Amino acid sequence: SSRFDNDDLVHKVFWGLYGIGTLGILMHVTGGCHHPNAFYEACCFSYVYGLMALHYCRIAIALPRCTILTSAQAVMMALLSSLAVLAAFYPEHRALLFWIVAMGYPLTVATQIIVTLCYSYWVYGDNSAETRHRVDLPLNIEFHINRFHGFMMMVLGQLALAV
Repeated sequence: SSRFDNDDLVHKVFWGLYGIGTLGILMHVTGGCHHPNAFYEACCFSYVYGLMALHYCRIAIALPRCTILTSAQAVMMALLSSLAVLAAFYPEHRALLFWIVAMGYPLTVATQIIVTLCYSYWVYGDNSAETRHRVDLPLNIEFHINRFHGFMMMVLGQLALAV
């Protein structure tokens, strides 16, 4: 929603389901890798990453200009979802798989940067800002400014209450 600032029902349903999955992760985070909660935590991770993969597939279909970028993101999210399923059913490798899943977001950001740079170079022959803008997701700058403003007001309010 921070990239598109839209108000469609599918977006709202996605964020509601995402919040439920995140809540499931937080509910089952206690205990170690061999604790009974670890199975449910891995299932919730798989659910959240699978949901994100579906969401990126929706973006790839809706915005043809950024199909390559969002398809790469969808593949990374589906891979992380699969690794979380493996973590659920293979407790002897759960610690390693949890580390890989935990490092998933930084890996997807790195993949996004690499895919954008490589794709813009291979298709358009250069890596200028204008070329990268043609293949990257569009941003709604006003929405980001308003979100940052709201965040700053919330932080200032919390500081005032703390004093």
